[in-house]
Amino acid sequence: MSELDNIRIVEESFEALNAQDLSQSNKYQAPGYTYQAPGLPGPVGPEAYAAYMQGYFDAFPDLRFELTHKVAQGDVVIVN
Repeated sequence: MSELDNIRIVEESFEALNAQDLSQSNKYQAPGYTYQAPGLPGPVGPEAYAAYMQGYFDAFPDLRFELTHKVAQGDVVIVN
């Protein structure tokens, strides 16, 4: 897969989050995926991640992510 393909996957994942469609967003997670964020007890799996994000969507119904910079190197993509 090319670096441009990897960037597109990340863009699609954030598009799903902006639509508050966690089932669509979750399809981009690899087996064994874990998520870490403030307020969580440590790395969590897909179910706890979905509950965490749903809390944000409930509290901020107009929450949107804007990707202003995208950098890829190999299979790593970093967004700002």
